[in-house]
Amino acid sequence: MNWKLFAQILQQAAPIALNAIPQTQAVAGLITHAMTAAAQLPDEVDGATRKRVALNIVADAVDVTNAKAGRTILDKDETLVTADHGIETAYGVTKLLHDHAVAAGLKPTV
Repeated sequence: MNWKLFAQILQQAAPIALNAIPQTQAVAGLITHAMTAAAQLPDEVDGATRKRVALNIVADAVDVTNAKAGRTILDKDETLVTADHGIETAYGVTKLLHDHAVAAGLKPTV
């Protein structure tokens, strides 16, 4: 997998895919950010680890949001379940586009 190309496609495709699903709309930006950060890990890091990293970023963001507000704004368990499903959705869409881009000989722009 070309992770640089994947990350570039992800930044465009994930918000579209996640905003199309009512359950993930509220956290689409957070999921996209977490997945983009996980995609920046070294190439030898496997997909399960990348997903764990992304979910940890989401969990940390929920903790910070709630602490800053001084109350529960986001239910952590619900947000993590939503993020888990959202990551799977965004990954599937992005991987499909990535594979087509690779087959067409496209390279990352950075």
